[in-house]
Amino acid sequence: MLNFFKKLVDKYLNASYAFCLCMALTFGATYFAYRSLKVENVGHFERTLTTISNTLRSRMTVYINALLYTRNLFDIKSDLTGKEFSSFVSGMHLEETFPGIQTVGYVERLNAKQAKVILSQMGKSFADSGANSNSKEIDLVIYYEQITGQSAQVLGKDLGASPERKLAMDKARDLGVAVATDRVTPLSPTTGVIYAFLVFLPRYKVGVDLSTVEKRRKNLLGFVYAGFSASNLFSRVSDDVRVQNNDLALRIYDGEGIDANRLMYSERNFEKADTSFTKIINFQAASHVWTVEVAAPKNFGLTYLRWSPFFVLALGTMMSLAVMASLLKSDLLAARLKVAREEAEKANKAKSLFLANISHEIRTPLGVIIGFAESAITEEQKDKRDSYLQIIARNGNELNRIIGDVLDISKIEAKTLLIDPTAFSLTKMNEEIKETWLAQAKAKGLQFHLETSEFLPEYIESDETRVKQILINLLSNAFKFTSDGSININISVTKDFLTYIIDDTGIGIREESREKLFKAFSQEDSSITRKFGGSGLGLAISKELAQAMGGDISVEANPLGRGSRFIFKIPLVTAQGLESKKAPANYEEAVLREKRILLVEDSEDNQVLIELILKKYGVILSIANNGREGVDAALAKTYDLVLMDIQMPILDGYGAFEELKLKNYKVPVIALTAHALKDEREKALKLGFAAYLTKPIDRVQLIKVSAQLASRN
Repeated sequence: MLNFFKKLVDKYLNASYAFCLCMALTFGATYFAYRSLKVENVGHFERTLTTISNTLRSRMTVYINALLYTRNLFDIKSDLTGKEFSSFVSGMHLEETFPGIQTVGYVERLNAKQAKVILSQMGKSFADSGANSNSKEIDLVIYYEQITGQSAQVLGKDLGASPERKLAMDKARDLGVAVATDRVTPLSPTTGVIYAFLVFLPRYKVGVDLSTVEKRRKNLLGFVYAGFSASNLFSRVSDDVRVQNNDLALRIYDGEGIDANRLMYSERNFEKADTSFTKIINFQAASHVWTVEVAAPKNFGLTYLRWSPFFVLALGTMMSLAVMASLLKSDLLAARLKVAREEAEKANKAKSLFLANISHEIRTPLGVIIGFAESAITEEQKDKRDSYLQIIARNGNELNRIIGDVLDISKIEAKTLLIDPTAFSLTKMNEEIKETWLAQAKAKGLQFHLETSEFLPEYIESDETRVKQILINLLSNAFKFTSDGSININISVTKDFLTYIIDDTGIGIREESREKLFKAFSQEDSSITRKFGGSGLGLAISKELAQAMGGDISVEANPLGRGSRFIFKIPLVTAQGLESKKAPANYEEAVLREKRILLVEDSEDNQVLIELILKKYGVILSIANNGREGVDAALAKTYDLVLMDIQMPILDGYGAFEELKLKNYKVPVIALTAHALKDEREKALKLGFAAYLTKPIDRVQLIKVSAQLASRN
């Protein structure tokens, strides 16, 4: 008895020591969390400043793009009329899409003689324009549109008479890019104090060499310009980077440094902002610098982090209690560890069985492919040889599907599965399903019916490839496990979901096995694998795909009393007006005919395959065997498109593409690779590849993407 109490005291004493030690660590962690919170608030403010700078810069970039569109209009139609210019500007809906722009116009740089003629045509004189008749350069406003505010008599005005405007125009002319002026006084009548500036984009003669300043000066025609209201342009910037329910306070100044005389914009009540979070940053756009003074609101910071020290204290206390309790329950923990070990052993056994099964699944079509390929080589009769090739193609597709399932399950486990929703014809997809599986039903002696609701939309938006993959998996299972009777599909819609119900009269599924059915590496029992085949991945992948699209798959007994019912549903997103977007049947051939395409590929087999595909569409194909040859070939001749393999000897695809970028190579380049990983795709697109295609080459996808890029180029 004494020994029992002694052991009990010793056990509680150890637990107490552990609790005191854990609480000491908890107090230390709480203090650290408090200090980290202060550092995080500063860091959060710094990140917010970066976001503000990026927001302002991107907003200016979008507006400058509007000027680029307008300049392109003049380049396309040099004899543009004022009415056409007005119609074009009106069609851009600038007041809604670009609310910062108040005016848009076109300035033509003329000599005095040319200016006199144009002013005469406008019924104006040099005095009206504000121009000096002895000036060598007169910048006359030829076209002008007032977007917001009161209209001004700007047509025929010499904007070069203003030093600020003249300086910006000359700078834009020499640099060949958009240039903003300093703060200017608007020419249009205003009410109250209005801060504004102009952005000038130079227009040169089309097709001439503009590589030097002198050549740009010589070939200058004029400027497309826009007048900006600072209040409209910079308004609601802090809303774009809103911190919970608080607002930032901003002031924006023209040029570098803070100068009240150069204030462009002031937002919120700046004086009441928490000055402990105040900083000055610069941002540059249109070859001009603005200064932004930012003050954080009171109680600035992330609300959920304010409670972090208390959370650490509470969590540490609970963990300390948990540690103490765990010492008292070590035996229970040991038992749980034993159970966990047994579960892990079961999982390993299941994966081992899966690997053995998938090896059989892969070797079966692979053996068929090799056998019939060898037979086709020696077969002299064309009919038999064609039959062999069809068998090879069918088993090749099956092998590709099995490998695709393995890749999908690896993506699911790595949480990198991608869903790519696009608009597609639901009616067409359903017809394809009916046509494909009706033939299989007849071959197997089964009845097959597909019923659709009259309320099904013509077009929906979802991932068509994944929807088809799920339906193929479900129907493949239904046909695999149904030897007689029928398979029926009912397609219906509700307000929110599109639902497929697939009924079969097969072997059915026991209720206790239904939960296991959607787990990877498993079937209802191992005898099913031996009897019917299959990898055990199809339903697991299908359920994950359905859930990734916002839907689900469930299974229940067939109401008829025999077989199973699978219910597959996804969110219903109706798409409209796709008919006008359909390309003609021979669109790709029309686009690709006589297009010059460079293929950079080290595999001779892939060279032959891609050449066979592209030459059917009239492509003029050149081939380079590695990245070094590819760079030399791309720079030696003019091509409409480049297909670039990634893994090559001497110089790989990434290295070759980087060299082409350094040479300012503008032709679209498509990456070709056997890597189907998300990181590889993101890396290629981030580097600047126009598209990313994986091997084995999908003929339809290759032609579609090539035609799209070749048509843009």
